[in-house]
Amino acid sequence: MSTADEIRKLKELLDMGAITREEYDRKKAELLERPLDEPVRETQLTRAPVGEKSKVAAALLAFFFGGIGVHKFYLGYTKEGMVMLLVTLLTFGFGGVVMGPIAFIEFIIYLTKSDAEFEETYVRGHKGWF
Repeated sequence: MSTADEIRKLKELLDMGAITREEYDRKKAELLERPLDEPVRETQLTRAPVGEKSKVAAALLAFFFGGIGVHKFYLGYTKEGMVMLLVTLLTFGFGGVVMGPIAFIEFIIYLTKSDAEFEETYVRGHKGWF
């Protein structure tokens, strides 16, 4: 990532109110003083802001209501959520024998990923299954 891209990210964080003007100025000065061949290290200030979807909320929904796909709807995966819901409902709950373990696996996966990995994979990347 180029220095200009990093400064743009910092400006976005400043505009959103995620960082103060002093933090922006300090980090911008550090970026401008950095040698051109030095790799960019991801820091809390240059990391993309966390999205609106919480991994803990998604995990809890998967654990308690996963058989009917509520966690899928929460993450914006309407098709996947409908599949889980319809399989469970149309089989009079017997499909929950299949959907429940899938939701439990997703519950574990959601909790074991870091916030950044969860954001990249499920919020931005739109990975519907596992």
